[in-house]
Amino acid sequence: MHWLIPLVCLIGATSCHNVGHNTKAGPPPPQEKGIVDWINSWLSTSSTTSRPSMELPPDDCPTCQCGIARTRRRIVGGYETKKLEIPWIVVLMYNGRFYCGGSMINDLYVLTAAHCTSGFRKEKMSVRFLEHDRSVANETKTIDRKVAAIIRHLRYDPGTYDNDIALLKLDKRVDLSTALKSARVDEVEGDQDTGIRPVCLPAAGDSYSNYTGLVAGWGTTEEGGSVSNTLQEVRVPIISNTECRKTAYKQRITENMLCAGEEQGGRDACQGDSGGPLHVLNSTDKYQIVGVVSWGEGCARPNRPGVYSRVNRYLTWIKSNTRDACYCQ
Repeated sequence: MHWLIPLVCLIGATSCHNVGHNTKAGPPPPQEKGIVDWINSWLSTSSTTSRPSMELPPDDCPTCQCGIARTRRRIVGGYETKKLEIPWIVVLMYNGRFYCGGSMINDLYVLTAAHCTSGFRKEKMSVRFLEHDRSVANETKTIDRKVAAIIRHLRYDPGTYDNDIALLKLDKRVDLSTALKSARVDEVEGDQDTGIRPVCLPAAGDSYSNYTGLVAGWGTTEEGGSVSNTLQEVRVPIISNTECRKTAYKQRITENMLCAGEEQGGRDACQGDSGGPLHVLNSTDKYQIVGVVSWGEGCARPNRPGVYSRVNRYLTWIKSNTRDACYCQ
């Protein structure tokens, strides 16, 4: 099994998730720090809690909608997204450097992969919203938040990537009242709609087999390549766990995982995409997050689909740990 690292990229046109795809663990060594300092910081105990929040959401939660993207486009293959097309996707940074992705699910919490938090100190983590091209300063009006708490699933297994899911509690709420509430934003011209929207949570009990999923991230655009400056997206077919166990992964696929990809390969997430979202459109034309980029062998290889944490296996865990947040409908 290849060692996976916390970067994922989209392959299909220009994206992928390299980890050998097997694991995305540990931030890239900072260039300006000594290797000993980096190792010490990487191995430091992270501030992690698994206790559900006992607080209640505020009384003035805004009326808002989740899962509304800024385009009606249907993309086949993989390429750069429209600017701010996916308003819930976030950049996770460690010591100011990009290393993983995540998704905003309400005004106070970001959903990501557990391996993007294991061994990481929350004091050195930050979350950036409304990013598109990481190489261009001020291209979009980004918003940064510090991480107040890491809530990693207690049964996360770093050896198998089972239960590879975590929540990041932000130090301050994000204002959800600024996003326009139009049905989809083909009607909005220019950059008028600059607000953040969360993604919708998935329906309980659905396997999502035979759906087409949309995965997005800033990961590498080829296995072993460089991460992308611009946000990429690619569409991949979701397959059943029964079918996934017929691939090279066999019994490594647990009920907490979801697989997406084609038998011949060619389209996938890759290194640097870890923690980012796999979406489907529901019957009301809203995006639900059904998977969190977790692991795989290589990027877009035949008989080795991308493997994601199956979000609807964790709905009770998510809700119990985010009781103090405002959700959109």
